[in-house]
Amino acid sequence: MLYRKNAEKELSRALFERPSSEYRGTPFWSWNCRVTKELITEQLENFRKMGFGGAHLHPRTGLDVPYLSEEYFDLIRFAGEECKRLGLLCWLYDEDRYPSGAAGGLVTEENRFRARWLLFTREKKDDLCASRAEFLAQEQAGGHPAGYFLAAYRVKTEGGRLVFWERLSQLPE
Repeated sequence: MLYRKNAEKELSRALFERPSSEYRGTPFWSWNCRVTKELITEQLENFRKMGFGGAHLHPRTGLDVPYLSEEYFDLIRFAGEECKRLGLLCWLYDEDRYPSGAAGGLVTEENRFRARWLLFTREKKDDLCASRAEFLAQEQAGGHPAGYFLAAYRVKTEGGRLVFWERLSQLPE
């Protein structure tokens, strides 16, 4: 467990008065410039002097090191080592300004790894492919189609409840 002192029956007065790293604030440390080992050491020493218990390393817009490159990982490792040396905790915020798991857009470069959803609308959308086959063909040709038409339905509701539905063979004009 990260916070080992939580297992104790009682919080000691000494720990309350001088909390260890795991009980101190840990800011998001935005990496949004040219990050160097010298900068890492300087800023981590400042965090410690300010009373922080560590930092969340957070790649952001402006990072002048290619995300997930060997240089990037070398700097991450160095920051972790410096945190240990200074008695700080270190977390890696791995999203590079994207939703979790997108790896700075690298994962979602390919359509097959992007989120999918159904769009329910009252009107025909002209920017959609007419079929899944057309969508896949455009994708194979290097395009980035917005989606494809799946089905059209005629529905009737009463009092907010569905009372009738019928799948149409084609979109109504």
